[in-house]
Amino acid sequence: MRNILSTIILTTCAGAMFSGCAKPDAVTPKNANELSDIYGTKVSQGRERLFEARYSAAKDTIYFDIPYFYPVDSDQETDLKQIILRGTVPTDAHLKPSLGTVMDLTTPFDMVITSGTGIQKKYVVVGKKVGDNTLRKAVLTFTVDGAAQQLEGVIQPNNDVIFTWYRV
Repeated sequence: MRNILSTIILTTCAGAMFSGCAKPDAVTPKNANELSDIYGTKVSQGRERLFEARYSAAKDTIYFDIPYFYPVDSDQETDLKQIILRGTVPTDAHLKPSLGTVMDLTTPFDMVITSGTGIQKKYVVVGKKVGDNTLRKAVLTFTVDGAAQQLEGVIQPNNDVIFTWYRV
């Protein structure tokens, strides 16, 4: 019985050794080193595409125009130091700094993609706050005791009108 068990174990080990000698297929590095997509989001928003990027004509600078308030109709100011960039990088390329972490967009910074063959492409990432230009001006004109009066306000994107009232 002991001889049979030893023979089975020896045969199994020998078979495993010879079958494990297959050589892996060679992986050829690729020259691809360009971002195919990049966008920004806030820390609390997960993977939602909140801020789209635009490229310079030479495709060496990536601009993020981030609304001063987000959501636009709120009073929550967007913090440029708490933006997460996400994007798509070629298969065997490396990106520094890596995407998916909190980044500070208050000052421009370099982003370098290195392809599998070692070719590098440098981007400059620039973020800036922009105002909401979807608001329109509204003027209400009326007369009080024969004198013309005007009240100024803004029309919001949902067509609500907000008038400001102040006394001098």
